[in-house]
Amino acid sequence: MSEVCRETVLNEGGAEALIGVLVGMGLVESASGDGRYVLTDLSREYLAPGSPYHIGEGLFWDCTDDVPGAYLAGVGQTTATASWSTEVRLAIQHSRNFAPSVTAARSGVFDGVTRVVDVAGGSGTFAIPVALDNPEASVFLVEQPTVAPFVAPYLRKYGVADRVTVVPMDVFQLDWGLDASDVAFLGNFLHDQNDDDALVLLDRCSRHLTESGALWVHEVLFDERPGRPQIAALWNANMIARGSGGVQRTYDEVVRLMRQAGFADFQRIPTSGGFSLVGGRKVASREGVRRGDDIGSSASGITRSAHAPAAVARGPAAAGGCRVILAGSSLGEAFTPALRRSCRGLEGTVPRRIGRA
Repeated sequence: MSEVCRETVLNEGGAEALIGVLVGMGLVESASGDGRYVLTDLSREYLAPGSPYHIGEGLFWDCTDDVPGAYLAGVGQTTATASWSTEVRLAIQHSRNFAPSVTAARSGVFDGVTRVVDVAGGSGTFAIPVALDNPEASVFLVEQPTVAPFVAPYLRKYGVADRVTVVPMDVFQLDWGLDASDVAFLGNFLHDQNDDDALVLLDRCSRHLTESGALWVHEVLFDERPGRPQIAALWNANMIARGSGGVQRTYDEVVRLMRQAGFADFQRIPTSGGFSLVGGRKVASREGVRRGDDIGSSASGITRSAHAPAAVARGPAAAGGCRVILAGSSLGEAFTPALRRSCRGLEGTVPRRIGRA
């Protein structure tokens, strides 16, 4: 305990209190009977800067900000004001999405794919493991032209830069200039869209799939209980604070959108970090759908999620507290031993391709 006090600004009482909390969260553990503590496997794998699954890039962003204007009476809707560079934003997305995406890629449903498109694929959190595990597959990563140039370092780090083709393009445009793929992956992006834009996005995915091609949406989902699970409620609160118009959805809400976009034969596969894969098979295509078309109105049976809270209590916890909870009490549940087994093989700079544990 004295060593902690020497290396930090904590006094003995503060160090003891904080370490007690960290023990309760499963982040540190007693090493012996002499009062020494060490990091748990969970902390070493997800909180240590040298780990490939380090989530620290985005762990506390915005935690020191005031209560978001979108939460306050009389302020009204606001838009995100963060001014991160493209590199920082990509690093934050990578730290948040990599481990769950590896678990998704190694869920079994992508085994033997021949042609896959990673839609709005960011740093390649899905494209990297799917390319490693399917060396004969053609893998395409579609990302905004302003972001695409920054993807290559992530691909080079894992030795797949020559096997993942980065396509700089707006995914909402009608023609992607790609031949049809047998699988499309939409990872942690649908929640950024309101229902109208989500339907346009799903339509674009459908148009670039082969007949009977599969779309897999990877999202943190609400269940049917209001505000549950906690991690979905926290992500949803973040969407509202950002003012993007996005929202976390239930499985049924995602399926309803996919069905209207021409998909059927749905299934759900929980992965990790609160995420689930929602899969559907292409059975029909919409014609002439444009971004901004009124294809998500209540008349069509698709409405905004009922989980967006009408009001949020004011106070410091409303701004930074959700991040702390997301990083803390949800962390142990999010990154399970099953996830760690699935992620084996991505340690180090250029991992060898290995099978699942």
